[in-house]
Amino acid sequence: MEPLKGGLLVRTPLEEIIRIIDDHGFEDSIVSLALKWLWQQEKISIVLSGMSTIDQVKEDVEIAKVEFNLDDNIMKKIDIIWEVYFNRIKVSCTACEYCLSCPHKVSIPSIFFL
Repeated sequence: MEPLKGGLLVRTPLEEIIRIIDDHGFEDSIVSLALKWLWQQEKISIVLSGMSTIDQVKEDVEIAKVEFNLDDNIMKKIDIIWEVYFNRIKVSCTACEYCLSCPHKVSIPSIFFL
């Protein structure tokens, strides 16, 4: 669930991530890399990608239709991308706003993104 962190990983990709993708010659988009990586994990049988537009649905379906096998080289490069994100994300919040029912009227997601 939330493999793209509510879209945060792809809406405005970090310059460092774009550079890594360009430097390593990835032909896949960030969305494609993330979903393929998840689908390749033995313990994952379903991916809930939180699509919010018909274009996202179409993109995810097209990605899923293709046979793929991410080799060790690609997996290592994806690990580098993951590490960049992991080191930057202090709180694992996707800004889904489920917590906005806070009885003290605290806008919790906005605090995490100050």
